[in-house]
Amino acid sequence: MYIFQLERYLLQQQVKKFGHHIRGVVLDLGSGELDRYGKWFSCDRHIKMDIFENSNVDVVGSADRIPFPDSHFVRVLFWRQLLGCLD
Repeated sequence: MYIFQLERYLLQQQVKKFGHHIRGVVLDLGSGELDRYGKWFSCDRHIKMDIFENSNVDVVGSADRIPFPDSHFVRVLFWRQLLGCLD
């Protein structure tokens, strides 16, 4: 069964429209099992990070302990991740 999610559809339309502005090295926090938006980015490198291991994730870890040095990323993206915060 498919459940239409209006907020996800509207976000996807905005990413399609403005995604070409996302450049450089990008960290996608909470990327999940699907690469929903990466195909519209113009970035040099798109690193996907999530707390759960799956085939779409490059790095497994928590957003409060990102395993990269400061200033490593030009952009950090997160879509609807606040619901996953423990504290």
